[in-house]
Amino acid sequence: AMSIMNLLPWGGPVARTGVVLNADVNELWQELLPLQGVGLIILLIFAGYMGLLEKRRGAGLVPTGKAAQLHDEDDEQSHDDDLSSEDAEFMKRPKMIWFNGLLTLFVIGLLCFTKIPLYGAFMFGLAVALIANFHSAKDQARAIKMHAATALTMPMILLASGVFLGVLSKTGMMKAMAQMLIAIVPAALGPHLQDVFGFFAVPIGMMLGTDSYFFGLLPLAIGVGQQFGVDPHNMAMAMLIGKNYGVMVTPHAATTFLACGLAGISLKEMLTFCAPRLWVLSWISLACGLMLGLFHL
Repeated sequence: AMSIMNLLPWGGPVARTGVVLNADVNELWQELLPLQGVGLIILLIFAGYMGLLEKRRGAGLVPTGKAAQLHDEDDEQSHDDDLSSEDAEFMKRPKMIWFNGLLTLFVIGLLCFTKIPLYGAFMFGLAVALIANFHSAKDQARAIKMHAATALTMPMILLASGVFLGVLSKTGMMKAMAQMLIAIVPAALGPHLQDVFGFFAVPIGMMLGTDSYFFGLLPLAIGVGQQFGVDPHNMAMAMLIGKNYGVMVTPHAATTFLACGLAGISLKEMLTFCAPRLWVLSWISLACGLMLGLFHL
């Protein structure tokens, strides 16, 4: 879903493509609108496939007898590991549910309709929530301490991924990899260069990351493709459509590490499970884009 709906005028891939092509992003988006409609259908079919896959693994089965007792004990143990019954009771605020709901909507409104920095909106919401729900400094400190471990893990992951990206981009390694990819493409494939890069867009995008892909590889690919008569628009569209399905499986995006942390899985597990399926979806999307006339072979 993120890959499909990321093809918007304010989305990173479309905006970057517009800069490279010196084109109006709204016009690019209008071309991509039919593909987004088809993409939503693909999404529903893929969700059904994932549902069937999970059912085969036992999702939705209601355990009975001794199995149910063991299941309940496991659930209770997992809840105890996350939050003790005393702490869980302490956090309950049934009389504040409407206030907390409205506060959540207000913070979302700040994120969507104002220019307040994201961290500023969240800090404001946290301060108001603590004051309204916990009236003593001791209770506020206890609530913060209970969630400190979870809250601090994600920033450390994001900081580490930022250092990783900084080393790769500032040392010129990304640009060198883009030039290497162009150099290894056989001359015989020159007239079909957009097909080659569209086909391999997901693994290439995983390796290079968004900025290096669009600002490093795409201009080089357009330049080489023009020597073989490939239209820059065709090249850009093929590489944009193909790459976007790799947005959540690239080690160059902080969201990838965030998703792994929230799901409690390793990056290797995520790539092994997701990357092949998303690559196939990118081929299907490319075929749909070809039939819709967004680019030509």
